[in-house]
Amino acid sequence: VRCPHGHALMLGDPAHTDDAFIAAVSSWRGALVVVEAREIASRLGRADVLRCAPGRADSIAINPLLGVRGGAHAWSDATALARAYLRTTDGMLVASFAALVLDTLTHGKPAARSFAGMRQALADPQRRLAELCARWADGASDLGPATGELTRVARHWRRDGEAALRMLRDIDIALRLFADGDHALATESHQLRLADLVSGDRPMTLVIQMTAGREQEASAALVSALLAQLVAACAPSSDLDQLGRIKRRDLLLVIEADALEVLTTEASSSSVQPSKNTSPPLMDETLSLAHQRGLRVLAQARCISNAAALIRADGHSVDNVGVAFPAIAAIGPQTDASARALVERAGSVEYWRRWQGETRTIARWLLPYWERAAEWAVAPDALRAAPASDGLL
Repeated sequence: VRCPHGHALMLGDPAHTDDAFIAAVSSWRGALVVVEAREIASRLGRADVLRCAPGRADSIAINPLLGVRGGAHAWSDATALARAYLRTTDGMLVASFAALVLDTLTHGKPAARSFAGMRQALADPQRRLAELCARWADGASDLGPATGELTRVARHWRRDGEAALRMLRDIDIALRLFADGDHALATESHQLRLADLVSGDRPMTLVIQMTAGREQEASAALVSALLAQLVAACAPSSDLDQLGRIKRRDLLLVIEADALEVLTTEASSSSVQPSKNTSPPLMDETLSLAHQRGLRVLAQARCISNAAALIRADGHSVDNVGVAFPAIAAIGPQTDASARALVERAGSVEYWRRWQGETRTIARWLLPYWERAAEWAVAPDALRAAPASDGLL
């Protein structure tokens, strides 16, 4: 977790990696954000814990809509929130969601400025579409620099009403999680600004707990949106100290295996209908800017393919996971995909050996031919069948 050059990944079955994973997290003394689907944060022994866990009596409320800034940042913040929540490559669908967010913040009642309020307004999609077009298509409302983008989206809706209604229906489906009262209450107010967590003077721990049961996949969209806003809060140019040096934020983002598996699942029931394109990675290039400001990620994964879907690294393929995760610890037996990637990462060892095709004569025995050969530093079978107590760093 103290690797200065990037993020860390722990690979293997949680039964084999949990102890090392918790020990690594427990050694961290700075601000900490834990995303969990299992109860592991309670084993960390930290006292300064805030918990965002819909349905729990001790849960705080965080409203992602109230994390959207105004002015010049309004459209970019709303678009980033929409992209993280929907996890889709459909640009117009993302723009439509962003337009709904900004319209809700601008014209919605204070009590309705939340995801639950957005969904309630979509109960009559035709009426909602007519309101949006009347408000923005002809410039009747003004939202500063974001007005032009809202006008563009509204005019697109007006040109193709059927497509607009389909997009509103898809957004309504994506927001179905907030028909549940626990999730509506957990996002109706703003008891913690993520920017305060990032720039606070003292360490603080935030636990984001994914919903158990049938709503777990749907809750991944909300967690994805919160993580996007957390990373964005770390990314802007940081303040300078009195000597002009950058003040680095000491923040560790921890994602345990079950939560990572749900978060990196292809956009399906947790979001809109899946498109023909591959779902984008959970974290985009904004993470590299946040890392320069002190944000680090420690992920626990059963398979390396989950880590590949977490962070964009030259196309986020399994072969490039080493770019995003300079530190990888593999404990216990590994999956085929993980073993192949780790073998490539470990590289090969070159050595000289007698030429295999030489004729066995006295002259060749005295003066043999030599050839350069190579073999894997770690054998794939050794990783697939590794004992539970063995680890590769």
